[in-house]
Amino acid sequence: MKFEPCWESLDHIRNAEYEQRIYGTIERIIQTPGLYIGKKSVKELWSFLGGYTYAFMEIYHYQPHFDREFQTYIEQRLGKMDVHSWDSILSTGRTEEEAFDYFAELFRCFEIHIAPTYNNGLQ
Repeated sequence: MKFEPCWESLDHIRNAEYEQRIYGTIERIIQTPGLYIGKKSVKELWSFLGGYTYAFMEIYHYQPHFDREFQTYIEQRLGKMDVHSWDSILSTGRTEEEAFDYFAELFRCFEIHIAPTYNNGLQ
C-alpha cells in the first residue's frame, strides 16, 4: 500500500511559516533599513515589499496576509478610507524618515493585534 500524505492538512502550518517570514523580513528592514532599502524611506519600503510579495507569490504560490490586510488596517486605524496606498497615507505631512518611523510603530501594533490571527499554526 502506497502512503499518500494529505498536504491540505498542513496548509495552515505552511501559511503561518510564510507569514512569519514576511514579518521577520519587515522587522529586519526596520532594524537596518540601509542594508535593505538604502535609507529610512516609506516609499522605498513600499517598493521593496511590493517586489518581495510578488516574488513570494511566484515562488510559493501564496499571497501573504500582510499584503492584503495592512492597507485595511492603516485605513481603519487612521480613519483614511481612500484610494491611496499605505505609503502615501503615512507620508502625508511627514518626511520620508518620519513616515518610516511611523510605519514601524503601526506595523508593530498590526503585528500584535492582527497578525496572530494568521499565525495560529505556529507559536
